[in-house]
Amino acid sequence: MFLWTDRYRPVPVPNYDQLGSPTYYILMATRHLDAFAIPAFLFVSGHFVAFLTRGREPRWKMFIPRIRTVLIPWVIWTAVRFILLQRLPGTIGEVLDTYYFVVLLIQYYLLSVWLVPLAKKHWKAVLFTALLIQLAWEFPWYLKTIGVSSAELEFLRNATTRWLAPARIFYFSLGVVAGLHVGALKRWLARAKWVLGGAVVLFAVLSFVEYEFLRRIAGQEWIGPNNPGFARVVYASIFSLWFLAFDKLPSGLAKVLAELGSRSLGIYFMNVPVAYIFAVLMYRFTPWALGFQPIYQIVLIVTGLGIPLMLMSAVKNHRTRRMYRYLFG
Repeated sequence: MFLWTDRYRPVPVPNYDQLGSPTYYILMATRHLDAFAIPAFLFVSGHFVAFLTRGREPRWKMFIPRIRTVLIPWVIWTAVRFILLQRLPGTIGEVLDTYYFVVLLIQYYLLSVWLVPLAKKHWKAVLFTALLIQLAWEFPWYLKTIGVSSAELEFLRNATTRWLAPARIFYFSLGVVAGLHVGALKRWLARAKWVLGGAVVLFAVLSFVEYEFLRRIAGQEWIGPNNPGFARVVYASIFSLWFLAFDKLPSGLAKVLAELGSRSLGIYFMNVPVAYIFAVLMYRFTPWALGFQPIYQIVLIVTGLGIPLMLMSAVKNHRTRRMYRYLFG
């Protein structure tokens, strides 16, 4: 919309003529609404850790198989990314950043030997502390968005990368606490189901409003596709709890979600190179379609989900199925 406009219109780029158009708001709404994805992945991972350690003390050795499961495909797909880019990574941060959620997950597995015992005894303190840590970690980036700058803040921004444990620690901790106290949680969710649903809608709207507010404070036409504010954190956290409140889903929907859930790691890994390939193809061969951004988005969604699912099914049902866990976890 802004950087590729010259592919379908005779204008210099970046071009912000479409800022504030109906299509802009549709795309940005989609971007804000999908903010729950990585937090939900970490929430479910924390929930799994609670299940794994139930009734016994957590030890590092029980997490080694899980770390191996995600580490090997992480290495493979990170290499695939740089092969497609036809270059070597410039920094270690560039290597760790693309699939940062896997790097985070490995750190959280290792931290679980301390986090789980604390969450069993002091779950409120754990959640409160984790939330403060995560918000403090993001605060330097918040200040950058609104135009606050100094040498000290620049140092903090370089240090507070999203692939270090504090960046998303609250989402994983919330999953651990939810898994450890699942009985009490279910009773509370049964009572709060519709309140949580209303809160999800409210904070989704507030996330969008907050983004536009920050954009105006910054005095810039474009501050990037991600909301650096705090309403997003609340929305993403509540979403996972709200979803858990619906313990009985239609059988067809439950089956589809279970199938997608079991393949989610492979989808996460593959959609990056698939989206890159199809974006490049459309850029080169169908530039006219870039002017219809919903079409462009639909193509990336369909291919980014469909091709990973087809490839995973092909590998799983072929004699190459031994490679499945190395490729997709």
